[in-house]
Amino acid sequence: MSLSHISQFPPKFVKTVVDHGQKNSPYRIKGIHIVNNARMFNIFFKIFKPFLGKKWSQRIFLHGVEFKSLHEHIEPDCLPTFLGGAYELPVAYDGAVIGQLLDCYREKLEEEEKYGYAAEVEES
Repeated sequence: MSLSHISQFPPKFVKTVVDHGQKNSPYRIKGIHIVNNARMFNIFFKIFKPFLGKKWSQRIFLHGVEFKSLHEHIEPDCLPTFLGGAYELPVAYDGAVIGQLLDCYREKLEEEEKYGYAAEVEES
């Protein structure tokens, strides 16, 4: 992440995204743990943090490449080995497997796509 990337996020946009996440999202965030973050991300986060509410600012953790602080929040037995944990992931699946799974539901998805917003509104 470079300064040119950070400049693509003006404060108004960041505030809009954060407000949506904090006020309009139907899920409850108990913790966001960011690992392997670059130094530029840390700078971006310092710019971004004032827009966070008190709860979210206390629930976002930047761990970098040191997983010791991550292990203070999440037991190493529950983390995969690439995060310094002891959990062995099963065989990795590629995108083709997910595509095959979604193909099983193609008819249902196509039927559900018929509902929602109309492409054109007829005037009377």
